Amino acid sequence: MSSDSVKSFSSLETPGYVGFANLPNQVHRKSVKKGFEFTLMVVGESGLGKSTLVNSLFLTDLYPERVIPDAVEKQKQTVKLDASTVEIEERGVKLRLTVVDTPGFGDAIDNSDSFSAILEYIDEQYERFLRDESGLNRRNIVDNRIHCCFYFISPFGHGLKPLDIEFMKKLHSKVNIVPVIAKADCLTKKEIQRLKCRILQEIEENGIKIYPLPDCDSDEDEDYKEQVRQLKEAVPFAVCGATSLLEVKGRKVRGVCTPGEWLRTHMQDLQEVTQEVHYENYRSERLAKGVKRNNGVAKEEDIVITDKDRILQEKEAELQRIQEELARMQAKIKAQQFAKIGRSGSMAKDEEDDEFLPDRDAAKGFYAKYEPKEILGRGISSTVRRCIEKETGREFAAKIIDLGAEGATEASTRHMLEATRQEISILRHVMGHPYIIELQDVFESDAFIFLVFELCKNGELFDYLTSVVTLSEKKTRYIMRQVFEGVEYIHAADIVHRDLKPENILLDDSLNVKITDFGFAKHLEPGQKLFDLCGTPGYLAPETLKCSMFEDAAGYSKEVDVWACGVIMFTLLVGCPPFWHRKQMVMLRNIMEGKYSFTSPEWADISEDPKDLIRKCLVVDPVKRITVQEALRHPFFNTVKRRQSLFNARKKFLYAILCVRAVVRIRRLRFTAEPLKVEEALKDPYRVKVLRKVIDGCAFRVYGHWVKKGEGQNRAALFENMPRTELHTLYMNNLSR
Repeated sequence: MSSDSVKSFSSLETPGYVGFANLPNQVHRKSVKKGFEFTLMVVGESGLGKSTLVNSLFLTDLYPERVIPDAVEKQKQTVKLDASTVEIEERGVKLRLTVVDTPGFGDAIDNSDSFSAILEYIDEQYERFLRDESGLNRRNIVDNRIHCCFYFISPFGHGLKPLDIEFMKKLHSKVNIVPVIAKADCLTKKEIQRLKCRILQEIEENGIKIYPLPDCDSDEDEDYKEQVRQLKEAVPFAVCGATSLLEVKGRKVRGVCTPGEWLRTHMQDLQEVTQEVHYENYRSERLAKGVKRNNGVAKEEDIVITDKDRILQEKEAELQRIQEELARMQAKIKAQQFAKIGRSGSMAKDEEDDEFLPDRDAAKGFYAKYEPKEILGRGISSTVRRCIEKETGREFAAKIIDLGAEGATEASTRHMLEATRQEISILRHVMGHPYIIELQDVFESDAFIFLVFELCKNGELFDYLTSVVTLSEKKTRYIMRQVFEGVEYIHAADIVHRDLKPENILLDDSLNVKITDFGFAKHLEPGQKLFDLCGTPGYLAPETLKCSMFEDAAGYSKEVDVWACGVIMFTLLVGCPPFWHRKQMVMLRNIMEGKYSFTSPEWADISEDPKDLIRKCLVVDPVKRITVQEALRHPFFNTVKRRQSLFNARKKFLYAILCVRAVVRIRRLRFTAEPLKVEEALKDPYRVKVLRKVIDGCAFRVYGHWVKKGEGQNRAALFENMPRTELHTLYMNNLSR
């Protein structure tokens, strides 16, 4: 490599600069945008100024509607916990502050059990965080764990009370304790210093661990080191607060409180200690609970499983079932890909083998009646050819199924033969409807089955959608009406299709739909429910997924086809599926929860009627889901006919003039460029509809799948996670030119 080429990679101003020095700025921007969470607990007897101190620290009023109980109510009052949350913003940084107050603590005559409710609350927050962390949705976890506990000590005693010692001994292993001497303005400086020494001595004698301020690093600023040293010497803090603003020497002050400086410098460290020490201790004990090891052998104890334990176990079992089911689906898809790529012999995929026609001797009836032509498409164990009926010259599509494919066992061959015969039976049962594929002839030999269908020259609806990206409401109404009418006819024959998708919907010469591929179809008896998992992942209804995850699932019926119609309609209008995600497990969870939205830019120009029909089709509960008959009566399909008015020549002439003017304007639009600045096009080209279609079309032809802006709209591997051989052929042809 020449020296000139080396110089072009580095800047003269910043030689050797890579860019990772900017990572702290990126973390800072992300953290500020997300905001922060902090939970503070205040514990102490009534009347020590807990609420006043919190309002002084954060310059807010957390209890605007608090009512102070009278003496009679205080006699009946027990310890309760009052959590208040407020959003605070300071210099563009947002803080979600939660203050947990403990009114009634230490006010009773017998306080032996007054702190049990507080300890239970702290454990509940750890348990809730652990359950959310172990669940499926870990992205938006609300952290309500106690990060800091201000323990208020009365200034009127000679140190810690027995209640204080007993409670802090149980509390110090769960939260960060910060001892605070309340109402310090009623003591002199000598009295405060004497009380501090006494409190610290009793804390050390009883083995109580309070929050230790971390030591400063050697490279820290000297002012910061001095500030930390002063804070360490000030423990336990002597505080006083005020809710009213006073003006002293022209400056407004609210109160004197040392913890304010302490929180400003060590709030992040409090959260880290809570996460890395207290929560990890609880998590280790919680996960190890229930099994006792004795001499290296695990023995189960008689442990009462609480509702929280049961819910956690159910979520873990559900997650494991989903992962196992996903692994089975991926293994099946991978096996199909390998079979499609590696299989050779009688069903070879090379173009040079197109002249080979299988089983000429055994299937003489097929070759006597039809003349096979070029290959239209290929499947895992089948090939579709165009063929011509010799007597009439009519064109048909012959699906040739290979029963003896390479690697097929006797059991798989028998299963394929039975499935094909069942599909033939169902096709003959639903013949005669204009929107269902018509089976013309069937020929069977020892190694092959020949199915002759009517020919749909416009191919699959999926390929048509690929070329146009999206369909208008009018075109979608035209196609979906036919799909719903075809499904209605299928359901009337007590048959459920179970694999409706654009790949299984063909378009004839007039762009009328033909529902095909009844390989997964099933005839239902009255009241019968199905439980087997089949279909395409992007179209599976929630009740179908539940059958593979839960043993006590209620099963599914014809409603799954309505769900698939809703997914198809969603895809036709905007060109992307509603539940797609790059992680298939997240996609399945979105289906289970019915989680989709109409927030993409394409939905801005779509009216409310199609959205309403999609919402009614994509209802998680099959009982509440719309039926096919109700869908056909939906306002989206029912256009209003205008009543014919009396003929008026003057109005008719004016109407004709307006129409001519409108046509002239419309014709001029093609020559009128849309006003668009270069800066806007470079910044967000996807905003312009014309550019959006160009991007989608080019991306599909380059990558073989759609690539859209935003993860939620990505159309990669749109319904089938397998390569499309037409793209490979197109690519090879382009290379040869």
